[in-house]
Amino acid sequence: MRGGMNKAPPENLKQLRTTLPLTDLNQDTTGVEQALARFIDAFTRLDWEAFRLCWVSDPTTFFPHTENHRAGGKDFDKTWQKVFSIIKTAAAASGVTAPPYHSIDPMDLEIMMLGGDAALATFHLMDPRGTARRTIVLKREHGEWLLAHLHASIL
Repeated sequence: MRGGMNKAPPENLKQLRTTLPLTDLNQDTTGVEQALARFIDAFTRLDWEAFRLCWVSDPTTFFPHTENHRAGGKDFDKTWQKVFSIIKTAAAASGVTAPPYHSIDPMDLEIMMLGGDAALATFHLMDPRGTARRTIVLKREHGEWLLAHLHASIL
């Protein structure tokens, strides 16, 4: 792991450390960072429409804590809507009844550009069960960066 874990989460996505290993250091990651910020914002607000617009039309996800572990095709929306419901229910039990329903504070963000239309982003989250790792593959479609795959795991 490069750089180790940050002691405290950043205040916002713009404060995250971004590196470009194995690529041209002059490549601009701004579009990727903006796509990640839109995704995190929609997910913390549990705004299904905005959330779904962050993804390509045929995305996949690996979850550490779902029945199927892999969600793609027709199961993608169903699985994520179940996750939204679980988060909203837990938030309500804690007295949170309006967005944001939860927080996502990425640490140690690294973005690797994989050519002109693909990028890989990795980061960590602190989770009560341990350190949560996230790997996201993004694809540029019609000039817009969208999530194509998210892999979630907990150490």
